[in-house]
Amino acid sequence: MRYGGAVRGQRAPQRRIARENRAIKLLVQPSIRRQLIFWLVLPLTVALICSALVVYKLASDFVTEAYDRALYDSALDLSRRLRLRDGRLAVDLPPAAADMLEIDDIDRVYYAVRNDDGNLVGGAADLPRPPPPQDRRPRYYNARYLGQGMRLVALRVPYDPDNETLFAQVIVGETLIRRQLLGEEILVAVALSQLVLIGMIIISVYLGVGHGLLPLGRLRAQIEARSHRDLTPLDEPRTPREVRPLVHAINELMQRLRGAMVSQQRFIADAAHQLRTPLAGLRTHAELALRERDLAGMHDRMRALMHATDRSARLAHQLLALALAEPEASAAAAMTEIDLVAIAREVTSEWVPKALARDLDLGLADEAGAIPVRGNTVLLRELVVNLVDNAIRYTPPGGCITVGVARNGERVTLSVEDDGPGIAPADRERVFERFQRLAPNHTEGCGLGLAIVREIAEAHAASVRIEEGALGKGTRVTVTFAAASVPSSAAVISSS
Repeated sequence: MRYGGAVRGQRAPQRRIARENRAIKLLVQPSIRRQLIFWLVLPLTVALICSALVVYKLASDFVTEAYDRALYDSALDLSRRLRLRDGRLAVDLPPAAADMLEIDDIDRVYYAVRNDDGNLVGGAADLPRPPPPQDRRPRYYNARYLGQGMRLVALRVPYDPDNETLFAQVIVGETLIRRQLLGEEILVAVALSQLVLIGMIIISVYLGVGHGLLPLGRLRAQIEARSHRDLTPLDEPRTPREVRPLVHAINELMQRLRGAMVSQQRFIADAAHQLRTPLAGLRTHAELALRERDLAGMHDRMRALMHATDRSARLAHQLLALALAEPEASAAAAMTEIDLVAIAREVTSEWVPKALARDLDLGLADEAGAIPVRGNTVLLRELVVNLVDNAIRYTPPGGCITVGVARNGERVTLSVEDDGPGIAPADRERVFERFQRLAPNHTEGCGLGLAIVREIAEAHAASVRIEEGALGKGTRVTVTFAAASVPSSAAVISSS
């Protein structure tokens, strides 16, 4: 039991640490709800605090004005008690009235009356005087008296009806206890009301933001409930206007994914169909070779088997090249500045023996210097190989094939021209489709060469065009790229 208690005692801090880590992660992770609440509540809270300060200031000013008015009335009443007795200024204030003036249940009230010479006539002799200048307007000022803060008012009033040049100074002051108590009550009332209002605003904002984010929750639930095969568009018209661009982008992504999946499935189906025939031929030739007893017949069977193997290898190579030229794969390929002339010269040189074996004249017409384009070396080499191979396969013996690289301003063109039977204008777009071969066609091929060319060209933002040859016959395939730098002059490499 003690062992189990020790284990539980060790796990308790771990659980607490795990909860704290989760709380920290939740706080650190970006949240639209938290940002909306923060940026709505913060300015409202600052505005309410400023409003509370303004209200408190206005209320304090009103209280001060009201108490100052009462203080002024007391000073005015006192000034009406001034009398002349035997030519001397005196204050006609009964003791009971003086006690009522000076004694209050909360504050203490003090007064002082002086003549023009500054001599005290009545009241407190050490009561603070107002700052200069002194005129007939009432002067309000703050001072300390007997260790307490006070608010005072000073009046300069005439006291001799027969001589209006004689003035007396009447000062009345009171302590600030009542004012401070009332100010504290106002502050508490304003603060409580503002705190209640801030709390109501926070709750309203929290509930409002939560309600406003409900469409995002429904959208998330709608996406989570889907299968990975369900790529139908989301309901865009019913989504809020702010979320609609996001839904539109998701629908466009789903459409691209659906197109990619359809293309991939079609490619797999076509590849399986195309591979079935040469593989079946390989098996047939192998079975016939096993049954053959004559050495010469065995030789013929092995030659046919080797021919079928070459055809299968060629088909597999083109299928791999087509997969490499797919947008998803080519987008990840490294793009650098490549000399297109060097690639064309290398491929042409490699294919000269095969052209000579078919009695064809294969040559390269290019500019003397380098013509760089931005692209991937493997893909561009495969593009040139397919164009040259296609021309060799479809050009009859004795024909001529010319590979050209030229630059025209900011564009670079790679062309392969032959003087074969050509392609009818109606078929020039169809030949770019996968596994398409024009009938009647007695040459060996699987219909992938030009499809690979187009895929690679699109991966390099280039265009492909099929035209007639220069002499009005044959076929000229032109691939146009964007140039990467300044070109040089021309040269010719020929196999003849």
